[in-house]
Amino acid sequence: MRGPCSGLSFLDCAAYVLMEAAAESLHVREITDLAEKAGLVHGSRIPEATMRGAINTDINKKGDASRFSRYGKSTFGLARGYKPLVDLARDLSLDVRRLQDIQHLLDEKRQIVFQGPPGTGKTYVARRLAKCLARFADEEDESAAEARVRLVQFHPSYAYEDFVQGLRPKLINDHPGFELRDGTLVQMAEQAREEPEAKHFLVIDEINRGNLAKVFGELYFLLEYRDEKLRLQYSDEPFSLPNNLYIIGTMNTADRSIALVDLALRRRFHFVEFHPDVPPIQGLLKRWLEKNAPEVLWIAEVVDRANEKLDDYQASIGPTYFIPKDQRLDQTRIDRIWKHNVLPYIEERLFGDREKLKDFDLSKLKKEVKDAKDGQKEAETDAGTSDDTAAGAEGEPDSND
Repeated sequence: MRGPCSGLSFLDCAAYVLMEAAAESLHVREITDLAEKAGLVHGSRIPEATMRGAINTDINKKGDASRFSRYGKSTFGLARGYKPLVDLARDLSLDVRRLQDIQHLLDEKRQIVFQGPPGTGKTYVARRLAKCLARFADEEDESAAEARVRLVQFHPSYAYEDFVQGLRPKLINDHPGFELRDGTLVQMAEQAREEPEAKHFLVIDEINRGNLAKVFGELYFLLEYRDEKLRLQYSDEPFSLPNNLYIIGTMNTADRSIALVDLALRRRFHFVEFHPDVPPIQGLLKRWLEKNAPEVLWIAEVVDRANEKLDDYQASIGPTYFIPKDQRLDQTRIDRIWKHNVLPYIEERLFGDREKLKDFDLSKLKKEVKDAKDGQKEAETDAGTSDDTAAGAEGEPDSND
């Protein structure tokens, strides 16, 4: 249901108000009042009955997946499971609705892949989101949630024996022998089985760098059929994947040699685009700069301009090049990042063409952005002058009168 909000639904208005108020709950009258004061409403005020009906319908329809909790007939708050996502979204400068979409995709298939060019925050968001979802709402000790999340990175030599189960050399009674050892996936599955009320996460970085058919083996079947059991290659014991084990993979689309994955994997995973021109990453650098380094806000437009000239969707320059861990960014640091990180990456995409590389000089791009903005202002001024002249001409009496 859409309403008179500024491009938002009634529910988005209510969620925004509750987030900004930082109150456990608000009466629907307060929600509509604050929505109006925040400038979310265009035209008439949102009727209390309409807002109350929209929130109640959402709660009744979505249940635990709703963003809201009911505290009384006309009193509502954010759902307990939604509040940690709100805090995470603020910290990451992302739209909380996008994080909730990802949460719903995980609940649906238990497996998801973040795909996009380098520097778009795929691995960082995957780990932070996994830790957020693995933590109970009332759990104060973060270490417990951290223990429910494990990261593994795939590479060409990574094998089924590393990931699932295999024989490993071992001295047995001072004689060389082999022992059966569980891999990362089986270890995480057993850990999740021991704590069924909690969510456990396996983050697979660079998932497409491994030989997926060999690494996963018969696990392809179990990814889709969580209630089924199979015998693993090295064991006679039946094995299954628990429903509370979630897998988040990351995939670099800039490397064409590994950008493709087989259809069997694609059917078993949801895929979420992490690209500078697509939510949730779209506008991320600008939002972060406005909050942390407004004096160098221009670099966001320079990166956009560079991506236009690069003209390679799957190899765009990601925003996280300019989002340092220490949250500090100035002109000197930008120059250093551009010279030692961005330009070498662009040169590789241009196959070493030094002439084309000159088009990506930081000072040149910055000037192009400034000239484009100045040109746009002049065009707007000229258009305004023309309108005023036309209006004045219409008001002048005809000389023949």
